[in-house]
Amino acid sequence: MATVSTIESNLALTYGTNRGPQVAEASVSMTSFNRPADTTAYTAGDVVTDSTGAAKALAFPNCGRGGLIVNAQLVVAHTATADFDLLVFESEPTNFLDNAALALVAADQPKLLGIFRFVNGTKVNVGTNLELYRATSAGTDQALPPVAYTTAGATGGILYGHLVVRIGYTPLSANKFTLRLGLQRNGG
Repeated sequence: MATVSTIESNLALTYGTNRGPQVAEASVSMTSFNRPADTTAYTAGDVVTDSTGAAKALAFPNCGRGGLIVNAQLVVAHTATADFDLLVFESEPTNFLDNAALALVAADQPKLLGIFRFVNGTKVNVGTNLELYRATSAGTDQALPPVAYTTAGATGGILYGHLVVRIGYTPLSANKFTLRLGLQRNGG
Protein backbone atom coordinates (compact mmCIF):
# COMPACT_ATOMS: atom_id res chain seq x y z
CA MET A 1 0.00 0.00 0.00
CA ALA A 2 1.33 3.43 -0.93
CA THR A 3 1.96 5.86 1.88
CA VAL A 4 0.80 9.47 1.85
CA SER A 5 4.38 10.72 1.42
CA THR A 6 4.89 8.40 -1.60
CA ILE A 7 1.70 9.66 -3.22
CA GLU A 8 2.71 13.29 -2.52
CA SER A 9 6.17 12.66 -4.02
CA ASN A 10 4.64 11.13 -7.16
CA LEU A 11 2.25 14.07 -7.52
CA ALA A 12 5.13 16.53 -7.10
CA LEU A 13 7.06 14.76 -9.88
CA THR A 14 4.00 14.68 -12.14
CA TYR A 15 2.61 18.16 -11.55
CA GLY A 16 5.50 20.13 -10.09
CA THR A 17 5.67 21.53 -6.60
CA ASN A 18 2.88 24.08 -5.93
CA ARG A 19 2.43 24.81 -9.63
CA GLY A 20 -0.43 22.62 -10.76
CA PRO A 21 -0.42 20.61 -13.98
CA GLN A 22 1.96 21.58 -16.78
CA VAL A 23 -0.11 22.73 -19.76
CA ALA A 24 1.28 22.84 -23.30
CA GLU A 25 0.99 26.22 -24.99
CA ALA A 26 0.61 26.43 -28.79
CA SER A 27 2.90 29.00 -30.37
CA VAL A 28 4.87 29.81 -33.49
CA SER A 29 8.52 30.76 -33.70
CA MET A 30 9.51 32.53 -36.90
CA THR A 31 12.71 33.67 -38.55
CA SER A 32 13.03 35.52 -41.82
CA PHE A 33 15.93 36.67 -43.97
CA ASN A 34 16.85 37.95 -47.42
CA ARG A 35 19.64 36.01 -49.05
CA PRO A 36 22.55 37.98 -50.61
CA ALA A 37 21.94 40.18 -53.65
CA ASP A 38 23.32 37.75 -56.21
CA THR A 39 22.10 34.87 -58.34
CA THR A 40 24.96 32.47 -57.59
CA ALA A 41 23.67 28.93 -57.99
CA TYR A 42 23.60 26.54 -55.02
CA THR A 43 24.61 22.91 -55.29
CA ALA A 44 23.22 20.08 -53.18
CA GLY A 45 24.36 20.44 -49.57
CA ASP A 46 24.90 24.22 -49.63
CA VAL A 47 23.64 26.39 -46.76
CA VAL A 48 21.18 29.24 -47.49
CA THR A 49 21.56 32.25 -45.20
CA ASP A 50 21.73 36.04 -45.44
CA SER A 51 25.47 36.59 -45.40
CA THR A 52 28.55 35.81 -47.46
CA GLY A 53 30.70 37.77 -44.97
CA ALA A 54 29.64 36.69 -41.46
CA ALA A 55 29.01 33.03 -40.68
CA LYS A 56 25.78 32.42 -38.79
CA ALA A 57 22.97 30.03 -37.97
CA LEU A 58 19.27 30.84 -38.13
CA ALA A 59 17.72 31.70 -34.75
CA PHE A 60 14.13 30.79 -33.78
CA PRO A 61 13.21 32.95 -30.73
CA ASN A 62 10.55 32.51 -28.05
CA CYS A 63 10.61 28.71 -27.93
CA GLY A 64 10.45 28.49 -24.14
CA ARG A 65 12.40 25.87 -22.19
CA GLY A 66 11.11 22.91 -24.17
CA GLY A 67 8.17 21.16 -25.75
CA LEU A 68 7.34 19.68 -29.15
CA ILE A 69 7.91 20.93 -32.67
CA VAL A 70 4.63 19.90 -34.31
CA ASN A 71 5.05 21.38 -37.78
CA ALA A 72 7.32 23.52 -39.92
CA GLN A 73 6.75 25.78 -42.91
CA LEU A 74 8.97 27.51 -45.42
CA VAL A 75 7.83 30.46 -47.53
CA VAL A 76 10.12 31.39 -50.43
CA ALA A 77 9.75 34.51 -52.55
CA HIS A 78 10.56 32.65 -55.75
CA THR A 79 8.89 30.10 -57.96
CA ALA A 80 11.52 27.49 -58.72
CA THR A 81 11.94 23.77 -58.40
CA ALA A 82 13.92 23.29 -55.22
CA ASP A 83 14.07 20.98 -52.22
CA PHE A 84 15.37 22.14 -48.84
CA ASP A 85 16.16 20.60 -45.47
CA LEU A 86 15.92 22.52 -42.21
CA LEU A 87 18.24 21.13 -39.55
CA VAL A 88 17.08 22.25 -36.09
CA PHE A 89 19.45 22.37 -33.11
CA GLU A 90 18.81 22.84 -29.38
CA SER A 91 21.85 25.13 -29.04
CA GLU A 92 23.96 27.10 -31.50
CA PRO A 93 25.81 24.84 -33.97
CA THR A 94 28.82 25.59 -36.15
CA ASN A 95 28.00 28.66 -38.26
CA PHE A 96 28.27 28.83 -42.05
CA LEU A 97 28.35 31.46 -44.79
CA ASP A 98 25.71 31.57 -47.51
CA ASN A 99 26.39 29.10 -50.33
CA ALA A 100 28.99 27.18 -48.28
CA ALA A 101 28.82 23.40 -48.08
CA LEU A 102 27.28 22.14 -44.83
CA ALA A 103 29.95 20.25 -42.89
CA LEU A 104 28.81 19.63 -39.33
CA VAL A 105 31.46 18.77 -36.77
CA ALA A 106 31.18 16.05 -34.12
CA ALA A 107 30.23 18.63 -31.45
CA ASP A 108 27.09 19.54 -33.47
CA GLN A 109 25.68 16.00 -33.53
CA PRO A 110 24.27 15.91 -29.96
CA LYS A 111 22.67 19.35 -30.55
CA LEU A 112 20.73 18.19 -33.63
CA LEU A 113 17.02 17.68 -32.84
CA GLY A 114 15.68 16.82 -36.27
CA ILE A 115 15.69 17.39 -40.00
CA PHE A 116 12.58 18.81 -41.64
CA ARG A 117 12.32 18.27 -45.39
CA PHE A 118 10.64 20.76 -47.71
CA VAL A 119 10.16 19.07 -51.08
CA ASN A 120 8.92 20.47 -54.35
CA GLY A 121 5.86 18.19 -54.27
CA THR A 122 4.59 19.71 -51.01
CA LYS A 123 4.66 23.34 -52.05
CA VAL A 124 1.71 25.53 -52.95
CA ASN A 125 1.93 28.70 -55.02
CA VAL A 126 0.32 31.34 -52.81
CA GLY A 127 0.94 34.40 -54.96
CA THR A 128 3.19 35.89 -57.58
CA ASN A 129 6.67 34.52 -56.92
CA LEU A 130 5.62 33.21 -53.50
CA GLU A 131 5.59 29.55 -52.52
CA LEU A 132 4.66 27.82 -49.27
CA TYR A 133 6.21 24.47 -48.40
CA ARG A 134 5.03 22.18 -45.60
CA ALA A 135 7.58 19.99 -43.88
CA THR A 136 7.65 16.23 -44.19
CA SER A 137 9.88 13.75 -42.39
CA ALA A 138 13.33 13.56 -43.95
CA GLY A 139 13.49 10.53 -46.23
CA THR A 140 9.68 10.21 -46.58
CA ASP A 141 6.63 12.05 -47.86
CA GLN A 142 4.85 11.38 -44.58
CA ALA A 143 3.48 14.03 -42.23
CA LEU A 144 5.97 15.34 -39.74
CA PRO A 145 5.89 13.53 -36.37
CA PRO A 146 6.31 15.79 -33.31
CA VAL A 147 9.93 16.36 -32.29
CA ALA A 148 10.69 16.91 -28.59
CA TYR A 149 13.09 19.72 -27.74
CA THR A 150 14.71 21.56 -24.89
CA THR A 151 16.63 24.79 -25.22
CA ALA A 152 19.96 25.48 -23.57
CA GLY A 153 19.44 27.71 -20.51
CA ALA A 154 21.74 30.48 -21.69
CA THR A 155 19.94 30.93 -25.02
CA GLY A 156 16.71 32.35 -23.58
CA GLY A 157 14.47 29.87 -25.37
CA ILE A 158 16.11 29.99 -28.79
CA LEU A 159 16.33 27.06 -31.22
CA TYR A 160 18.82 27.26 -34.09
CA GLY A 161 18.80 26.01 -37.64
CA HIS A 162 20.52 25.66 -40.98
CA LEU A 163 18.54 25.74 -44.22
CA VAL A 164 20.24 23.45 -46.74
CA VAL A 165 19.60 23.03 -50.48
CA ARG A 166 18.97 19.37 -51.42
CA ILE A 167 19.17 19.78 -55.22
CA GLY A 168 20.81 22.45 -57.37
CA TYR A 169 18.99 25.78 -57.08
CA THR A 170 19.42 29.10 -58.87
CA PRO A 171 17.89 31.84 -56.67
CA LEU A 172 16.57 35.29 -57.34
CA SER A 173 18.76 38.12 -56.12
CA ALA A 174 18.03 38.94 -52.46
CA ASN A 175 14.93 36.74 -52.34
CA LYS A 176 13.20 36.38 -49.01
CA PHE A 177 12.92 33.17 -46.96
CA THR A 178 10.57 32.84 -43.98
CA LEU A 179 10.61 29.78 -41.72
CA ARG A 180 8.05 28.96 -39.03
CA LEU A 181 8.13 26.27 -36.37
CA GLY A 182 4.76 25.29 -34.90
CA LEU A 183 5.36 24.52 -31.23
CA GLN A 184 3.61 23.03 -28.24
CA ARG A 185 5.69 24.70 -25.53
CA ASN A 186 5.80 23.18 -22.09
CA GLY A 187 3.91 25.32 -19.58
CA GLY A 188 5.12 26.34 -16.15
